[in-house]
Amino acid sequence: MQKEKCKICRRVGTKLFLKGEKCLSPKCPFLKRPYPPGSRVKKRRRSFSEYAHQLKEKQKLRNWYNLKEYQFKKYVKRVLEKRGKIEDSQSFLISQLEKRLDNVVFRLGFAS
Repeated sequence: MQKEKCKICRRVGTKLFLKGEKCLSPKCPFLKRPYPPGSRVKKRRRSFSEYAHQLKEKQKLRNWYNLKEYQFKKYVKRVLEKRGKIEDSQSFLISQLEKRLDNVVFRLGFAS
């Protein structure tokens, strides 16, 4: 379980602090191995398409809030339905994700 969380951070390319305090320590696997997981990833990387960048950002957001694909899809669908009424749909999506009970409990420090 713990290794899987580190793999997610390494795949995305940024620290998502999924392991809490360990991500702040020098023992963080992301600091030890700043390259993505896999056997052939140390080779030269090629440039990514625009779609690849968008997909990476979506996966980063989905992993940050610990959502399954279907749950994230429901939130995006809700935002797209209200697109005409809301000026900034990106910030509305973030605010909806921040209002989730598990996120509120985490932000208040009641649980790690």
